[in-house]
Parts: sequence; structure tokens; C-alpha cells
Amino acid sequence: MKSLLCFLFLASAMAVSQTDVRAQSGQAANETSLHPSRYQQYCSGFLSKQTFSREKHVIGDSYSPYATRYATGSIIYLAGKDFAVGERYTILREIKDTNQQTTFPAERKLQATLGHMYQEMGIAVVRNVTEKGVAAEIEFACETTVPGDFLVPFEEREPLMFRSGQKFVVYGVPRTKPTGSIVQGKEFDAELGKGNIVYINIGAKDSAKPGDYMRIIRGYSKKDMPLIDKVSLQAKTVEDTQVDPAKTSAADLDRMPDRGIGECIVITATPDTSTCLITRSLETIELGDVVDLELR
Repeated sequence: MKSLLCFLFLASAMAVSQTDVRAQSGQAANETSLHPSRYQQYCSGFLSKQTFSREKHVIGDSYSPYATRYATGSIIYLAGKDFAVGERYTILREIKDTNQQTTFPAERKLQATLGHMYQEMGIAVVRNVTEKGVAAEIEFACETTVPGDFLVPFEEREPLMFRSGQKFVVYGVPRTKPTGSIVQGKEFDAELGKGNIVYINIGAKDSAKPGDYMRIIRGYSKKDMPLIDKVSLQAKTVEDTQVDPAKTSAADLDRMPDRGIGECIVITATPDTSTCLITRSLETIELGDVVDLELR
């Protein structure tokens, strides 16, 4: 009898313990981070008119020529001068969109005025410098590094904090100046939502800085409309059963209010652009959507 009671007690204790573990796991899974992750802060890329020297660049790793993709922990070899042990570098890659299809009319022209698109590939620290060559370790990888990727001095970024409890108003919020557009998405994504990175033509010269929030807006006028949506302007809008309907036209769209469809937090800012992490999206966000810097 004592053995049976002991067994039941142990079984009950184990069940309670497992329930606590599941509860804790569920709680941890449902917790919202207060800060952007390290990946979001250091792997978001940027648009910039600045050009960078390729003198310091990656030429291979300890398993070359068999390996051509390098990740966290890889020992890579570097070309260039004036390295010192312990120096940290950001690994960069200039990228281009090989898909020539556009999402909104001014897309290519607008991107061209904003300069080059750069992807941050990771962070490397110099481990050994000899006359023969330079060895470094990738201590944090955003994506896989390849030969030809180049290096710029690493700059620590101030930790950012998400705001909480902010009421989001969809209608009735006037546009503020400066006003810009979502010019491109990271990895050339055109349909975007919460968690995606976007590049916006509002920058430091417009007083944008890391930690600021931008409101994403969609208007109804033809000038704000994606190309695919303009096709709907040709569609019939009245029903055959309507008697003497009031006349409407595409011009009426200009009288319809903007609606807020999301917001984003500025991760980094160049003089002309901002890299922004979408923190709220009420519907699919698209390239060309209007953005304004929230009044502070």
C-alpha cells in the first residue's frame, strides 16, 4: 500500500513538473522582445551614395579552394594593408537586383538617385597578421561570406528599444513632413509585413535617426497607386439594377482619406535614406507605399 501511495505521489509530482515546463515554454514563446535582435541591428543592410574601398577584402578560408561559403567560426584570409590583431570589421557586399520588373513607376529612377545597395554579411575580428597574410575569424554571420566581399571598420550601434502600448490610428492622421516612400525591401522583397526590413528615402538630413518611428500610409489617389491597382480603375463600378446612380469618377479618389497600414522603427540612417524594421502591418505593405516621420 505504501509503495502504491509513493508511486502515485511521484507520478503526480512529475505531471505537475511537466505542466510547469510546458507553461514556462509557452510563456517564453509568447513573450515579445523589447529590443531589436542583434541580427536585425547588424544585418539589415542600407542604401547609400557612399562608395567603399575594396582594398581590404576576403580571398578565401582555411579550407580553400574546396570551401567558398564562410559562416560563424570560419577562419578567413584577407587581402589589404594596415591590419592589426584584435581589429573588428563589418563584412559588406554591394548588391544589385537582377529582376528588372518594377513595382511602382518611379522605382528604378528613385533607387538610382539614392546610390548603392549594400548587404551586411557579418562581423570579423583579426586573429593573426604576418608578412605572408592576414587571418580573421567570423564571429557573427548574417549570411554566408564569399571571396570578394570587402571590409569596413566595425562601428558599435546603440541598443534600440521597441515602444509598447502605442495606439495606432488608421484614419484621420494628416501626413507630416518629411514624406517619403518605401523604395526597396531587403533581398528585393516587394510584398512586406511585420519583421521585414525596408529602405526609405528619408534620412539623417531630414532629422531621421535610429530609434525613430515612421508611419506607413496608403492613399487612394492615382499617384499613390501601384501599377497593378490602376487596372481596377477601368472596371465597371455600378450595378445594372441601380436607378439614376450618382456619378462618380477616379477623381473622387483624391477626396478619400489616407489610411495607416503600418509602422516601422529606424535601425540606421544615412544622410538620404533610412533602414527601417516593420513593427506593425495591418495588411500587405508594398514598395511605393508612402511613409512619413512621426512627429515627436
